[in-house]
Amino acid sequence: MKPIIFVGPTISVEEARPLLDADYRGPVALGDVWRAVRDAPPAIGIIDGYFHSIPAVWHKELLWALDQGITLFGSSSMGALRAAELDRFGMIGVGAIYQAFRQGELEDDDEVALVHTDATRNFRPLSEAMVNIRATLAQALARGIISEGTRRQLEAIAKAHFYPERVWPLIIRRGNLAGLPTTELMALEGWLPHQRIDRKRDDAVALLQAISEHLAQAPNLPSVPFQFEDTLLWQAMIRQEQARDDRLVLEELKLEPLLFAKLGAAQHGRIGEPHTAQLLLQQLWVLGAYERLAARAWRKQRLDLRAQTPATLGLDPESLLHWLFAQRLGGWPSDLTDFLRARDWKSEEQLLTIALREYLYVQATAASHPTSPAGGRGLPRAASGEARRAQPSAKKPT
Repeated sequence: MKPIIFVGPTISVEEARPLLDADYRGPVALGDVWRAVRDAPPAIGIIDGYFHSIPAVWHKELLWALDQGITLFGSSSMGALRAAELDRFGMIGVGAIYQAFRQGELEDDDEVALVHTDATRNFRPLSEAMVNIRATLAQALARGIISEGTRRQLEAIAKAHFYPERVWPLIIRRGNLAGLPTTELMALEGWLPHQRIDRKRDDAVALLQAISEHLAQAPNLPSVPFQFEDTLLWQAMIRQEQARDDRLVLEELKLEPLLFAKLGAAQHGRIGEPHTAQLLLQQLWVLGAYERLAARAWRKQRLDLRAQTPATLGLDPESLLHWLFAQRLGGWPSDLTDFLRARDWKSEEQLLTIALREYLYVQATAASHPTSPAGGRGLPRAASGEARRAQPSAKKPT
């Protein structure tokens, strides 16, 4: 089993993989570490994590992982925060950001916060982390690009902004409005594109190297300096995550026509009914398919579709549905109403949402594994006009 690394905007999987052969997953959220421990990895590394729109990973969850004998590493972002809070319980912190939080030089969570795109766009950062701004301004001062007074005021300007608004053009513009020396700001603006300091990325690289060295030493099972308390709240969290897993797994089952038919899902009754759902879940466990479907479902959950529709992505809805049936559902059904009823899908509108999520997931997966065979992941290629109309068409950026 490979180590599991939770990463997003700090460092791309393409950059990370040569440093460490690992199972790379998106930013960590509540339940993800509990789920990862079930795969029995030799180590878990946390770099990035959700905290605003999605519940953050619990300290209790990490303590449970340590109690289960998993070696936990943290750096850069959410990993640095949690490691600074839990290193006395056995979590291993790596990097300058972790050290700054541990020693009290940094205290605010927003120091590492930023906004970014979702998995379909490789978690591309859309703002700058405060820790990177501090490091970059310090380097600019050391290189004689700006004075100490300008460094101090630009740092204060950046800190005063809400973290999604921390972008260099806005910071420099506010510096101009504050009356800072124009020559210094112009020099900084020209210096930034090639000299910006990315402390979060540096610490992520250090974490990957630390895990690689740790695994090379054939480490002994770590001991923990605490006794894990199996509380009612912890049990409630597990039940919640298991129930969520079950619902998502059944949705993935609906997208696998051969497995769906093998289980006779349509003959058992409505798949959303508790008795039918439980029977199908038991059969999936017996066949060994549950964990595979659960892993796929949770990777797909990291796609943020709240503001996305076929129109916003430049996709034709009809072609998107044809793509779903051609690539995932074994062809267009003779009776769409019966097809939807068998899967407990309420309408074509719901089906379109499912098709969009599936399409974006397939595209994101293909992008993260560029050397693997397409295997039907991409858009269908065919010579006939009908087949061409079944291909979702995306608008090129302008």
